[in-house]
Amino acid sequence: MNLFHKNLHLLIHVKRSRCQNCKEVFSEPLSSVQSGSHQTYRLQEHIFEQCRDTTISYVSRQLAMSYKTIERIYYKMAKNELQDEQTSSVVGIDEFAVRKVHRYETVVTGIITGNVHEMGADRDYQSALLSISS
Repeated sequence: MNLFHKNLHLLIHVKRSRCQNCKEVFSEPLSSVQSGSHQTYRLQEHIFEQCRDTTISYVSRQLAMSYKTIERIYYKMAKNELQDEQTSSVVGIDEFAVRKVHRYETVVTGIITGNVHEMGADRDYQSALLSISS
């Protein structure tokens, strides 16, 4: 991570122990790092926010991390965010013109969240019902 135009790496020494009964090696859990991960939650959130505004390859170059690592973190965080989004209990239905030749589509949005839930192909009654039911 860049800090004052210098690369910053955080090296954490984790105490590892061995179980006397089963001989399994384990380490103490850290609240800021997910088990088996090499990045803190805060860095993962930073990467996700950066990727929202630009490309994964740009973030990879800025943070001097591999493209695959940035990509994996981004898609994991995006999946978690989608699962956290709840469907709004108050929805709005509207139509909008796609082109100036009077071609319209129906859009269903969450009034409270502002998220687009569904888009229909037409603006007729059947299309609106289909959008709401799905």
